[in-house]
Amino acid sequence: MENNGYAVFTSGQIADYGPPEESGYLDKYLVVEEEEDAHPRISTFKVSKEYAFVKPREIHRYCRTTRFRNILKHMMGLGGFSTKKSIDILDEIAHELPINISYTPPCMIWNAIWEVLKTNKFSKYYSRIPTIIKHLNLTEYKSKNSVMVFLKVMDDFKEMDRIFNIVKDTMSRAYFPSLRFIALKLLDRHQFTLPIAIPYARTAVKVDRLEHDYDVFWNKLRELEAEGLKDFFEF
Repeated sequence: MENNGYAVFTSGQIADYGPPEESGYLDKYLVVEEEEDAHPRISTFKVSKEYAFVKPREIHRYCRTTRFRNILKHMMGLGGFSTKKSIDILDEIAHELPINISYTPPCMIWNAIWEVLKTNKFSKYYSRIPTIIKHLNLTEYKSKNSVMVFLKVMDDFKEMDRIFNIVKDTMSRAYFPSLRFIALKLLDRHQFTLPIAIPYARTAVKVDRLEHDYDVFWNKLRELEAEGLKDFFEF
């Protein structure tokens, strides 16, 4: 759904799937508050009694670290498809890919699958493209130090997440940058070589903005590290 050229998402969609930019959508968008969020139901004693024996639905709570961990696993080809729905979607993707996809250069495989996902409105699977490639045997994902790199990247991300509220005012956005971009940059930082070319973002302008925000994180972390060392030696 669009409004004046902007994509529109509901507060429920944001709660269930996280910010759109984490699924590869980096354009401006609007968020519409759903009725149940805008006017939550006020329970009376009578209503509470009626629902006393109804099993409550499990509440989905957004956790940035958990979502990043899942994205990172897929970027490294360590993810999987366990539900029937995801397996069915994998089969659908396989049927719609070009017959000669096995001969497609690694630098073009990502875009080929991305186009299929976009056409079928499977945008939530953008970050799983490396896992899709691995399951379809389109390239080899082999690395002896995958687990070690995974742990190091997670440690880096936790530090970035920890200082987000400190640095967000100097960023080009009010929300956390694309988790896919952060995952790819941290993999580069730890010299993890991916077997396919994965774009940081869809346009050079978006890449520049994300690079700026990434540098803001690391400049602040280096500053805090230097202050910590200074305090240690002055103690």
